[in-house]
Amino acid sequence: MATSKVKSNPTVELFLSRSQINGLMYVLDCYLEADPEHKYGQFAKKMKDKIINHASIIMYDDEETVKLHMYETDIAIMLKLYSTYISAIQEMPKDYFLDIVESRKNKKTSV
Repeated sequence: MATSKVKSNPTVELFLSRSQINGLMYVLDCYLEADPEHKYGQFAKKMKDKIINHASIIMYDDEETVKLHMYETDIAIMLKLYSTYISAIQEMPKDYFLDIVESRKNKKTSV
């Protein structure tokens, strides 16, 4: 019995303004320029290709906006790329990770 994979519908719809899409594409280009062979460079190429080939231009809140349909895995990759980029160029004023750890500890002790 032969089976075929059925692609599910994208789970996330994003609307990005001109400045937001320019910022996102700039971050992806930075990864590509830094090291296109590294896994993050490869992720960036994948995301950039998807955006360029599958984005729609629509009017949203009275401005031209890029509309993206993305799978959860795509969103996870973009968040990882963006957060890694930001942490590399921006000095973090606080260790937010510790807030998350503390919150998890508090939830375990209150149960």
